[in-house]
Amino acid sequence: MGGLLMFDNAKWIWKSKEVGKDEYVLFYFDLVYTGGEALMRLSADSDYNLLVNGKMVSFGQYHEYQETAVYDEIDLKELLNSGNNRIEILVWYYGESNSSYSLGKAGLLFEVLLDGVQVAKSDENVLSAYEPHYQKGYCKKITYQLGYSYFYDARKDSLPDFSKSVVV
Repeated sequence: MGGLLMFDNAKWIWKSKEVGKDEYVLFYFDLVYTGGEALMRLSADSDYNLLVNGKMVSFGQYHEYQETAVYDEIDLKELLNSGNNRIEILVWYYGESNSSYSLGKAGLLFEVLLDGVQVAKSDENVLSAYEPHYQKGYCKKITYQLGYSYFYDARKDSLPDFSKSVVV
């Protein structure tokens, strides 16, 4: 691993220090790939979707307790193109406990390793935006057991307003 500790220098990030219930935040960064092993480690509160060059390649839902957070390892080698690649991570933060989720802090933590060397990490330089197609703060419960539903408007053609993330 090139002498680095897992998630070395990576920080938990979010769009804003002000966090509400039922938020959808899109994070993105560009990654230059020239070949070799490519691994991403990722943890998020509450759900995430990972897209590589616009194609969904992984997703996860986290129900753990904050003191025992887990992460996913995703092999990117077969997913990356030679040259520049756009990596997007959409995170849905519930912000309220239900029967399958224990309230945690909104956030995303990740790193990308190419041949064991960390080449990307979550920090304040990662761009983020509220995803404009999802209604932020909708908070419509299906049931206590199932938690929130969502409201997605595919008719919107507005682009996200990206800015630097904040460390949480």
